[in-house]
Amino acid sequence: MKTTADYLDQLRARLDCSTDAEVGERMHWKPQQVSRYRRLLSTFNDSTALRVAELCDDEPEYIFACMRFQKAKEPTIKAVWERAAHALAKAAALAVFMISSGGGPTPPSASAAQSSATAEGSVCYVKRRGGRKTTRRRATWHDTLAHFSGALAHTFRPA
Repeated sequence: MKTTADYLDQLRARLDCSTDAEVGERMHWKPQQVSRYRRLLSTFNDSTALRVAELCDDEPEYIFACMRFQKAKEPTIKAVWERAAHALAKAAALAVFMISSGGGPTPPSASAAQSSATAEGSVCYVKRRGGRKTTRRRATWHDTLAHFSGALAHTFRPA
């Protein structure tokens, strides 16, 4: 499992920076934030994780799982995120192998993706604002794991 400190080291190498302060300047982070990342007191938010994934040529889902692992306090929760991160890393390696060997993945149909999203047990609530009803979808970490496993099952199903 990679931590924010590991990603700082990787960014230093990728961006050809000699110090963490230079990485912070290039990434538009305040020095205090860089220090919190180095000391493992803070994790990347989703948009930062996407930027780091792009710069480090890493899968964003893996970085998301690593950040959740770093943030988790309970050993059981840490174990769940560690398994999820390893599964995502294996799936990414398999996808690269399949694409490079010419046996690209079959994309799921729109209706299958829609039924998969409904079958995940997503949490919906109704919020009244100005007399109107609006429905919103709120994803929990269970939904996130179910989404990843459902996407992997659709992507790597046998032809």
